[in-house]
Amino acid sequence: MEKKNLYRIHEHDVSLSEYQLQRLNQLLVFVVQSNEFYKEKLTGVTLPLYSLQDLSKLPFTTKRELAEDQQANTPFGRNHSYPESSYIRYHQKSGTSGRPLKVLDTKESWDWWQDCWLEVLRSAGVTSNDRLFLAFSFGPFIGFWAAYEAAKKAGALVIPGGGQSSVDRLYSIIGNQVNVLLCTPSYALHLAEVAEQQGIDCRQSSVHTIITAGEPGGSMPSVRSRIESLWGARLYDHVGMTEMGAYGYSCSEQKRDPCQ
Repeated sequence: MEKKNLYRIHEHDVSLSEYQLQRLNQLLVFVVQSNEFYKEKLTGVTLPLYSLQDLSKLPFTTKRELAEDQQANTPFGRNHSYPESSYIRYHQKSGTSGRPLKVLDTKESWDWWQDCWLEVLRSAGVTSNDRLFLAFSFGPFIGFWAAYEAAKKAGALVIPGGGQSSVDRLYSIIGNQVNVLLCTPSYALHLAEVAEQQGIDCRQSSVHTIITAGEPGGSMPSVRSRIESLWGARLYDHVGMTEMGAYGYSCSEQKRDPCQ
């Protein structure tokens, strides 16, 4: 095995699978000792796991279980591994049905979200020379805040658009010569419609990049093409979830054919 495929654990070279198993066991032992929700859920599971095949011994966790736990143990449930004083931020998981899950973030988990979104911005070519407009409401949903924190870390000029009407946002984008717009796909379409009503041609604005999130439309060829045509800009989509962060996003290659 080539050296570059080895990892270091306690002064020893190990394979990727061995490294993954070691880290997984460390995590499992930690949560069983510190997290009341998983301490109960993992009752009967013998640790450590001896191979990645042993993953089949671990039970699945569903959103319903987490929601029921929060309802039974208000307000935040038992799925926390640190004292409440260790948490500095709060966000809600969006979700399509039922009550949104409440999530507490430590400084480390908040920074992790920031770094996830930083990869999204980098994949779209965002640098410190850009001006970003975040056309989000800035409620408790994590995507807005993670994008804001990541843009700051990227060194870009960040212009938040929370609490503004669509007309106000349009004039802010134009007046501040914004070149990167962040919003949902449906809002990019709506904003273009409002611009037309105001006699504004979005294609003549300084916006050359649009990053969408929160909805699936940005990855649908017809929707993506429509947005790019209306704005005269390239669209980069991203998907993510609370449990995994920003796990999928467009890159500079911008492959149009899913078979490529």
